[in-house]
Amino acid sequence: NSCCNKSTSLPKYDFNESNMIKFENEFTRFLQSKNYFVGAIFDEKNYDELLNNISKLVESCFIMDEKLLKSKRNRITNPWITSGIIASIAKKDYLYNLWRQSMKKLKSKEGDPLLYDKYKEYRKALKNTISSAKRMHKQKKFDKANGNSRETWKIINEIRGKQKGKIRPSFIIDGHVIEERRAIANGFNKYFTSIASKLNECDDGLPIEPIPNFKEYLKGSVEASIFLEPCTADEINEIIGEFSANKASDIPVKALKSISSIK
Repeated sequence: NSCCNKSTSLPKYDFNESNMIKFENEFTRFLQSKNYFVGAIFDEKNYDELLNNISKLVESCFIMDEKLLKSKRNRITNPWITSGIIASIAKKDYLYNLWRQSMKKLKSKEGDPLLYDKYKEYRKALKNTISSAKRMHKQKKFDKANGNSRETWKIINEIRGKQKGKIRPSFIIDGHVIEERRAIANGFNKYFTSIASKLNECDDGLPIEPIPNFKEYLKGSVEASIFLEPCTADEINEIIGEFSANKASDIPVKALKSISSIK
């Protein structure tokens, strides 16, 4: 069973620049502390361990703070928001509270005029900083889409507020509504890989014979028939570069791309 709703779900990970740099540095240190290679060749026996450790690094470096998600001051709904701006907003709130407290102390609606002027001046400077950050963010998006008319118009419509509503798919798995893409993909895989075994368990159904080993279909080997060149690092990097960030993956595609060239 499946169902769709129009509720907006924020992502699980925060791929801001500082988190990306942290992840790349942590992964580099991790590779230097482990020996997954035999000479210059990766030892396949270490694949599962490497995958698990990369997943742990992703969780520690990119996991989204729930408190930040509930706030408007996050880099997902407002990508131009930086750590510096968040700190400045906190300081503005602190100055505002100081001025409000002065009202009670002085028993005056105007409060301390010096505190108010300080708060007002800081608020004005912060507003200009946020406006500048917004302009720079939009300019970077236009520069990135330079030469691509489709992406350029997409940005223009986004600024004008004419975005198409996105319906996030959700599925009911074991009685629970699931919206996480990776969990949905795993649910599909589990369902389709279990069809044959479930049919075999049915008393009223025709048993499905086990699939023969592929070697039974092979005749005598012909050594001169085919030769596969070993994969190169450049070839693998090119394949990873073509991955779509919108597809479900055990490791987020953005994180995978960021470390694909690290040796």
